[in-house]
Amino acid sequence: MTEVIFLGCGSAGKTLVSRQLMYRIRLQAHHGPAEAKSSGSDTSVASGSFINATTTPTTGMQFESIQFQGHGVVLREVGYDMARLWHKYYKKADVLLFVVDAANRAQLAQASVELYRILEHPSAKSKPLILLFNKIDQSLCMDIETVRQFIHVAELRKVHKVCRQSLCSQVNGHSHNFDFSRLTVWLYLWVSGTGI
Repeated sequence: MTEVIFLGCGSAGKTLVSRQLMYRIRLQAHHGPAEAKSSGSDTSVASGSFINATTTPTTGMQFESIQFQGHGVVLREVGYDMARLWHKYYKKADVLLFVVDAANRAQLAQASVELYRILEHPSAKSKPLILLFNKIDQSLCMDIETVRQFIHVAELRKVHKVCRQSLCSQVNGHSHNFDFSRLTVWLYLWVSGTGI
């Protein structure tokens, strides 16, 4: 069983990102990778016909188990109200997925502090890390290079060997050069033992 833990500051979009990923995995299971990838630009996803876009701040923790390419996967989201207890989930996690709200300038410094606090913990240092810069479709989204500088991505990649980063839109699941099929590929490589 592979466990992916979703972390990030409040209202960064963790819940919708996890729903998007769950939807893509289910779509791929039923229709295959090609259709899952092509539906990444399907506007019906954004309209909410497949994904419930209504959320409230996650209190505590929520998780869902699913079969992905013959492997059991647990997607676990831990709310920001439990940030002081996040460390209790690192040991069981196989992949850390940290969501950054790229449209919230006031939260970027806080996100950077939280991310480095996570990676300083002995149980998290060796875990693969996926950074998702979320909400890039919003008008207040900052220049992505500026966001990367706030998060100190260049320095992070020097000390954290397994680090992947991408852009995303939590609502429509794709934007610019990112769609959730890439995330499902990374997840598949990990659960299959290939690494990401």
